[in-house]
Amino acid sequence: MSKSSRRYHHGDLRAALVKEAIATLDREPDAEVTLRGLAKVVGVSPMAPYAHFEDKDELLDAVAIEGFTSLAMALNAALDEAGNTADLEHALTVLAGAYIAFGVDRPGLYRIMFARPAKPRGDPVRNAGEQAFQPLAGLFGNKGSNARQKAEIAWSFVHGLTLLVGTGFIDPEDLLERHIKTACKAFSLT
Repeated sequence: MSKSSRRYHHGDLRAALVKEAIATLDREPDAEVTLRGLAKVVGVSPMAPYAHFEDKDELLDAVAIEGFTSLAMALNAALDEAGNTADLEHALTVLAGAYIAFGVDRPGLYRIMFARPAKPRGDPVRNAGEQAFQPLAGLFGNKGSNARQKAEIAWSFVHGLTLLVGTGFIDPEDLLERHIKTACKAFSLT
């Protein structure tokens, strides 16, 4: 295969562009991801990405979807490893730990996931975010008529902790148990 034909043909360009965007954000959390920059890295013409993405926003939506999918997988894996999640405080601590680790370990991706404009119900980005919310929401399934509200309060609390730990405003040492216990009491989550 000649160099020029390798440059302009790609097996799954859409997936390669999303994968490279995420890899770029993992390497350089504050990087500005552009379609042209990604095209250069994956070895296609500058216009080739536009066959798969209308614009940069559409690419970043795809990145956010992948991020939420990865977060959901990390949260479900943490719950699986924890075993018995009947103890809400323990389950919240496990989920919070996995959530915070994801956000702190992958700050560029995390930033993109939550920087996307609000989407209507049914939108793929919102659906992916909802899937990432489900492990937490599932813990509150039998907590009465306001179970979703309690889960959303817990999510906002853990999201806030993630941002505060990631920016160094809160020291992560002994963070979870101390803060989760306080939150469970303060918000009457149990």
